[in-house]
Amino acid sequence: MKQITEKIKKCLSAPAIRKIRTKFGTVPFPGWLFVLVMALFCECMVHFWVADGFSFGRFAAVAAFAMGFGCLLATVVSFFGWKGSDKWVALIVGFLLDVLYLVEYFISQAYQVFMPIASVLNGAKGVATDFADIVINVVVNGLWRIGLFLLPLILFGLFAKSVMTSWRTRWFLTVGILACYLLGYNIVQGVGVDAARLKSTYEFDSAVRVFGLNTALGLDAMNSGAEGDDASGGGFVIQAPPEVDYQQPAQ
Repeated sequence: MKQITEKIKKCLSAPAIRKIRTKFGTVPFPGWLFVLVMALFCECMVHFWVADGFSFGRFAAVAAFAMGFGCLLATVVSFFGWKGSDKWVALIVGFLLDVLYLVEYFISQAYQVFMPIASVLNGAKGVATDFADIVINVVVNGLWRIGLFLLPLILFGLFAKSVMTSWRTRWFLTVGILACYLLGYNIVQGVGVDAARLKSTYEFDSAVRVFGLNTALGLDAMNSGAEGDDASGGGFVIQAPPEVDYQQPAQ
């Protein structure tokens, strides 16, 4: 981690970058807050992009779960406060969030389904050899989405200034984890049919669309015994996707 942060610092210390920062100045912005905002931003963007139609109840649940996930990551980042290292750790975490959500989004566009991480890793070789053209086509048509996800990282890296985090803030974040996840759970219970997707009718793709990616990953871990043999086992094989017009997403 230390080596990575040193490389990031070196890149941001380049003469051209220093001139930009000198001209526009810097803004105090704690790393924990950036990570929390990034978790909410990534989750909500993917939800809007893949939702068949807007449902306030589902969006509220996704946002609440994303806030809980963001508070969890923010609590971890808040402990990296020595010599302003929280900023660099926040950049790394933000970048990993971008990669995770963009990879899952592009997979959903190429194969019309979200896949658990184990399935993605097991099928990565097949993607690279059999369906490379499809994946490249989807990514090229989604370059603006990649730029949108990278923009907060660039702005934070250029203009944010580290801020020390108090223990009081850490306690609020810890309470926020529990409060947000409980809020999301109660919202799901009120939506109706979505409540059953938490357990009895759980399926990873629908869980991502209804609860958000971070919650779906947790549910996938808890339900691995029920679904793992078929969806995330070692024998997973990626099937050829249906024909899709990538300029106009399939309805």
